[in-house]
Amino acid sequence: MVECNGVAIYRCIKEDDELVELAVLDSTQIEEEENETVKEVSQSLIKDLIGDHSIGSRRSTPDYGDSKSARIHEYTESAEVERENGYVTKEVLEELRHSTNLAENSRAIAEWYLDETQSRSDLILVIPYTYEEQNFVGIIKTPYLDDAYQTDPSDILREAQQVIREDTHKGIIHPRYDFSVGEIDTGEAKVYQSGGGQQYADYWIGFVNLADNKVEDEELVKSVADGSGPVAAIQSSSEFSDLPDRVDDESVLDGRINIEISGISLDVDVGDLAEGRVRLAEKDGSYFVIFTGGDLDVEASDGSTSQELPDLNEFEDLEEALGDYL
Repeated sequence: MVECNGVAIYRCIKEDDELVELAVLDSTQIEEEENETVKEVSQSLIKDLIGDHSIGSRRSTPDYGDSKSARIHEYTESAEVERENGYVTKEVLEELRHSTNLAENSRAIAEWYLDETQSRSDLILVIPYTYEEQNFVGIIKTPYLDDAYQTDPSDILREAQQVIREDTHKGIIHPRYDFSVGEIDTGEAKVYQSGGGQQYADYWIGFVNLADNKVEDEELVKSVADGSGPVAAIQSSSEFSDLPDRVDDESVLDGRINIEISGISLDVDVGDLAEGRVRLAEKDGSYFVIFTGGDLDVEASDGSTSQELPDLNEFEDLEEALGDYL
C-alpha cells in the first residue's frame, strides 16, 4: 500500500527561466481534510508508476522491455558534491524520502530540472511516500499546459493524473527497491518513461546526477556486434542451455532476440531459450519454434492496447499438427 507523506508541485517555465510554486503540502498538511483529494491523487500517481507491469525484471514482469521504458541507474560521483544552489543531490533525495524539509528540498529538485539544458516547460511533482514499510520519493514530470494549472492543488493533480495516464509519463523513484529480496539500494534509482528509447537520458536523468545505463536488449546487441560474450559464440541451438553457467551477468538472460521464419517474427528472451521454455528445432529444411508452458493467452493487439480472444477449449493434437513436417 502506498501512503503519501506530502507533495510539492512546481511549474517550470523554460522560456522565461521561471519556477512557480503551485503547492507544497508537508506530511502534516497532507493529512488535513481539505487536502484529501490531493493525497488520494498523489497516491494514485505513485501507484500507477510503481505498479506498471512494464517496470522491472522480465522474469518477474514479462511485459518489461517492450518499450525499453524502465531502467535502473546508479548515481554519479557528482551526486555527493555540493551544487550551484548549495545543495547536494543525494542529501536532498534522502531528506525528501524521509519527508524532511519538503519545501526547500523539492524546490532544489525543480531548480535542477529547470537548469538542465534540454529540459522544457513542464509540471514537476515531488511526492515523498511510504511503500512496503520503506520510505521513497517520487519525481514525476507531466507536460505543461498553460491553461490547466491556474486552479487549486486538487484540480492541478486531477489534470496531471489524466495527462500522465494518456500522454507522456516520466518518473524517477529514489531509492531503488529490489522486490525480490525486499531491500532498498540508495546508490540507485529507477527511471521510467513511457514510449521508451534513450531520449530521456539527455535531460531526464541528468538533473539528479544519474549515470546513463543500457537495458538488456542494448547490451545484447552490442555484445553480438562486437563478437564478445557467450551469446555471440553460440553455434547450435542446444548451446543455449549452457548459458546460465557461462554468463558473468545474469541480465544477459533478460536480453531479447528476434526469431524469424518465412517472414513470421517472434521475440523471445534469451533466458527462455536457456531454460528450455522456448526451443528451436529443424527437420528436412523446415524450422520450428516450440513454446511450452501451462498458460496460454491469445489476444489481438495494436501495440498500445490489447484484447483477449475467447478462451480456446479444443486444440489440434501436436503430432497431427506436425504430421505434414515430421
